[in-house]
Amino acid sequence: MRAVKNRKKPLLPLHARAFPNCRDALQALAMKKEQAACLRGLQQRRYRKTALGRRASACPWPIAFLGKAARPMAGPKNVFPLTPAAHKEKRKGRKIHKCDEKEQNIEIICRPCKQGGTAMKREEAFIINQNRHYWDTYADLWFGATALPKYGVCFATENELHLFGDVSGKKLLEICCGSGHSLKYHAERNAGELWGVDFSQKQLENAKQYLRENGYSAKLICSPMEADMDIPNDYFDFVYSIYGIGWTTDLDGTLKKIASYLKKDGVFIFSWHHTLNYCVAWSCDKRKDTVDSNTLVMNKSYFDESYFKIPLDGSEILLRNRKISTYVNALAKAGFAIEQMVEQTDAAIMQAKGDISDKEKKAQMLPLSVLFKARKL
Repeated sequence: MRAVKNRKKPLLPLHARAFPNCRDALQALAMKKEQAACLRGLQQRRYRKTALGRRASACPWPIAFLGKAARPMAGPKNVFPLTPAAHKEKRKGRKIHKCDEKEQNIEIICRPCKQGGTAMKREEAFIINQNRHYWDTYADLWFGATALPKYGVCFATENELHLFGDVSGKKLLEICCGSGHSLKYHAERNAGELWGVDFSQKQLENAKQYLRENGYSAKLICSPMEADMDIPNDYFDFVYSIYGIGWTTDLDGTLKKIASYLKKDGVFIFSWHHTLNYCVAWSCDKRKDTVDSNTLVMNKSYFDESYFKIPLDGSEILLRNRKISTYVNALAKAGFAIEQMVEQTDAAIMQAKGDISDKEKKAQMLPLSVLFKARKL
């Protein structure tokens, strides 16, 4: 009988060759129709042997994020995926991850998107990518909007509430830092160390430039707040978020992570839309408050916490309207004690009379924003 030569084994799909230890799990996922779409983009690409090697120890990127927006880059295994904007800058020969000393040593670090050590659920990944696309596209329209000393829409300010007190020498982390204006606010008050997290590369580029122009520095991390990040535990005196926490797809997980970043007795301060804001006298289609003859009409159930779409600037964002009790219970579960909850419309608006906007009329009758100050036990 004629001897049969050993035939060359067929090439495995890209994801299996690049991350052999995840092979069984990835093949099982690929069999599911709804998850196969997440891998389709990668399976069409050619794998370069010199990139990560054939024996990568583990898969650091979740399946839902392995696509055009975040693909493995050539280089050592600690190189993280970059956004399309970052790829463009890299092709131009510009540095992406770290600025030099002349640029105030401001870092923008892109991190892999993991949740609890595993890939994010496809639905959560879709929501994050949808919202991130909006902020990457329209970040300039919101430059400096809703930042300290402001806490929210038609709301009392830090100048009135004094929730932070003296931050001299303190270490502060901002979740959803946006264009960096709140970081600058604390830098001007002699904060000892500043960190910022945001999932929008464009927002962080604006923040880096804004801080540098004003002579300040911060460590900036480009990542969803739900992801595992290289942020030290038991390190910060304050973690805060100005109109940012409501974007999370995993409130319980996010608050637990925030608790881990804080020292014992560290303080967490955050503001967001009040639940009633989207339930009463609000039109999602028109994205405006609607007050008819000084009457507020309930147009959405307070108990409905499902996601809804808001058309915005020719695009769409996805939000959910959580009950106040949902925030209270999540804080308690994460190990926080609530010290203050504020539902206070700005004093000037409360006293306004005559020809005022529908938003101001509404703000005189109910809070549009809510604020929590909690301490880690």
